[in-house]
Amino acid sequence: VSDLIAASPAAKFIALIDLNTPPWLQRKLHLDSFDAISSAACSDGWRAAAKEWLAAAIGYLETHYGERMVGYALMAGQTTEWFEVVVGRTGPEKNAAWREWCARRGFDGGEVVPSEAEFTRAAFENVLYDPTSERRKIEYWRFHNGMIASALIEMAQAAKSAAPKKEIGSFFGYYNICNRNLASVGHLAYEEAMAAPCLDFVLSPATYTEREIGHSTLTMTVPGTLRRHGKRFFHEIDFWPHDRKVWFAGEPYWHSPAETIAGNTREAAYAIVNGASFWWFDQQGTFYSFPGMHERIAKLAEIKRRFEDDRSPLLADVLFVSDPESACAMVDRESAQRAEGPACPDGFAPSLGVGEGLGRIVGRTGFAFDTCALADLPHLDLSHVKAFVLPGVWTIDGKAADILRRFVLKSGKTAVWTYAPGVSDGRTLDAARVRTWAGVDFRTPDVATTGMDGWTSVYAYDYRKLTAEKFVGILTAAGCHRWTDVPSAVVANERLLSVHVKDGGRMKVRLPCSCAKVVDLLSGETVATDAASFDFDFASPDTRIFEMVAQACTYRVEMPRADGLYAV
Repeated sequence: VSDLIAASPAAKFIALIDLNTPPWLQRKLHLDSFDAISSAACSDGWRAAAKEWLAAAIGYLETHYGERMVGYALMAGQTTEWFEVVVGRTGPEKNAAWREWCARRGFDGGEVVPSEAEFTRAAFENVLYDPTSERRKIEYWRFHNGMIASALIEMAQAAKSAAPKKEIGSFFGYYNICNRNLASVGHLAYEEAMAAPCLDFVLSPATYTEREIGHSTLTMTVPGTLRRHGKRFFHEIDFWPHDRKVWFAGEPYWHSPAETIAGNTREAAYAIVNGASFWWFDQQGTFYSFPGMHERIAKLAEIKRRFEDDRSPLLADVLFVSDPESACAMVDRESAQRAEGPACPDGFAPSLGVGEGLGRIVGRTGFAFDTCALADLPHLDLSHVKAFVLPGVWTIDGKAADILRRFVLKSGKTAVWTYAPGVSDGRTLDAARVRTWAGVDFRTPDVATTGMDGWTSVYAYDYRKLTAEKFVGILTAAGCHRWTDVPSAVVANERLLSVHVKDGGRMKVRLPCSCAKVVDLLSGETVATDAASFDFDFASPDTRIFEMVAQACTYRVEMPRADGLYAV
């Protein structure tokens, strides 16, 4: 800290505090929280030791650098992001916690947690667990994820007690992650964590698949849930640039200075438009040292500062809906002994279409989209949403059915389903239920569009049938606004618009309404006046951030007078 202050006298800090067990504590507790955070979460010894160390670390920093410390981010588990990828590993404390957890729910889950072998098969097409015959597996994933969330909340409460005026955050809520191991990663109880008053902000990188130029930004966490609970969002930009090969991974995501600048601009623009914070994570040093990158970072920081207090609503009329409850009933890749994903009889893995699977396809079509959880829907403004993409809603119980009917399946909206929507009601499995929600039978081939009771259902048994071309047709028919006619990644609010393209050229950008002027914030040039669309020469590749300045309007207002006439 002193070294950094010497280099940057005005610097302030968010301290990332690692709560994982050091080697001496691993031997004492017979567990390693980095490898098995759920076991550590069940251990009174680990919780006590972690809180003691946390209080000491924060106490020291507050005493010596208190005026410099903005907040504290709590880290544990694998990659220090509260991850776990082992299945079936247990011990006396975890087994005891399992029995207690089941007893509180009136459920006999056995003396010990299920073994890895139990998770390798599922009754419904080897994809979904049957809540009648396989309830023990579903309940275990609820327990596993819930214990990790409860440990995070306990640590956040301890941190808030040690520094009550500082912001407390963590890496958490990763639903849009590799969907072959969504349950075992341990973040499915993120809604509980987001609702905790002691947690002020969440950090998350973008998804690690398809980060290349031309793709969209899809954060691993769920922004709609963060907004619902008033949490700040911290977007981590950790993409490997063209001139650096990371030792633990493959080739860089970007392959030239132009790609690295366009890609980093895309990520920063996503945060700026979403009203989020962002940071460039230099994983190995000198990530951003080539000519032009520092200048672009400085310009993006300037734009961020200018719009820091802007709270313009998002213009995303496509909404992806996550469902952690259904994910607990889905066979996990790690559970299936690191197979390539549980395949149904038709040879594909439905889990791979959940979350990021379809988001990265829609994200390249020129439509703007957002994400939220099923339980968030009653708490968000959905008036502008025209299409809901629900790729992993397998379990629809009474509460979920009520939410869907009240907020989604109504008023000319479009719902896009995959595989087996509503096959479970939380108590039993029945493939005949799919017709209730999809409008067609389970396994109906290709993509079926059905007019329902005032709304439209689009069903794809195989999510791979929902190509970019199919989505363009579906979303256009739903009345969603397509900003460009070419493959592009768009994120927009009522004031700011970001457009990212791989292949440039002169392109038309359509606005949702006429604007007094449109300004390219990177160059400072006005590119259009009094226009509902404009043509722009994009480079190859390119990311631009535009400010859309609203039209000045004149209104006729008639006020009644006492004599019965009107004053205008």
